[in-house]
Amino acid sequence: MTQFYQPSNRFSAGGVALYLLGGIAAAAVLALAYVYAVWYIPLIYVNFLATIGFGLVLGVVLSRLVKAGKLRNPRLAGGLGLLVGLMAEYIQWAVYLTLIINTTDVNEFGSGARQMSIASTSFSPDVFLTILAHPGGMFSVMSELAGTGSWSIFGIQVSGIFLVAVWLIEAAIIVAMPALSAHTAAQAPFSEQCGEWAQEEAMTRRAPMLTNADEAATALLGAELYPLPHNADPVFCRLKLYATPNDTNCRFASLEQVRIEVDNKGKESEKTSDLLSYLALSPEAYETLRERFSAPLPDMAEAVTAEEQELPQEGQSTEPSVAAQPQTA
Repeated sequence: MTQFYQPSNRFSAGGVALYLLGGIAAAAVLALAYVYAVWYIPLIYVNFLATIGFGLVLGVVLSRLVKAGKLRNPRLAGGLGLLVGLMAEYIQWAVYLTLIINTTDVNEFGSGARQMSIASTSFSPDVFLTILAHPGGMFSVMSELAGTGSWSIFGIQVSGIFLVAVWLIEAAIIVAMPALSAHTAAQAPFSEQCGEWAQEEAMTRRAPMLTNADEAATALLGAELYPLPHNADPVFCRLKLYATPNDTNCRFASLEQVRIEVDNKGKESEKTSDLLSYLALSPEAYETLRERFSAPLPDMAEAVTAEEQELPQEGQSTEPSVAAQPQTA
């Protein structure tokens, strides 16, 4: 029976405390930076990117805290990640309302559809702490803002249902992204024997595109997966290997399907999807695959020769194989 890594769901009180305290501290710092960024850069697409950046950075911080605290319980890590995300959203609203209350005057730039305005303000710790300590007052002010609006686009004041929808999207990003990142981090292989996380290593050589997870698992278990002769294929599988230095039995592999697309401007982008994750390997299969897929790439002339050698001769089967095996003399 094929074995995949399953988290032990273990954790410690100290690890949880580190996770929460570190996460909330990071949320406070990021919330302050985020609100100031969207306040002084009145461009809607930049603000949207800033929101995504807020969620991503907080997610990275929580992932590292999961590792530092050795939280091997994905549900706990994800649930506490939601709590930290909610705190981040709450804190950023307290910062935002503090800046609104302390607004002195508004400076206008441009005209017509390109008109922008930036309000002069300052941050007051006393006002911030007062707002933070009174959630009922915060929600009351938010309700008033929803009716009147606090910003405009193309000279149109944004308010009502549309403004609330923007707030909800913002909140979903800030709350969900850190929780998902923490949940994923807690699922990574961990050696209970030596108390260490497995180290991830993405292989430089590309594997053939596979679509059947069972066939891919069989090829990996038998070390029968071989790299493509070159890395020019836009559709392939990426092999990732995981190992702990002090536990030879902690050896795992993952395969993700990758498709590289090029837009009309020549810019490349990757689309990936997991084919299988954290398949348990024998030490021998791990070492064989690692050596094979981390070997230097041949030059293009050698790659072309290898491809020509792999072309079926007359009378040979043309059925594709799970693993592209090299020819031997």
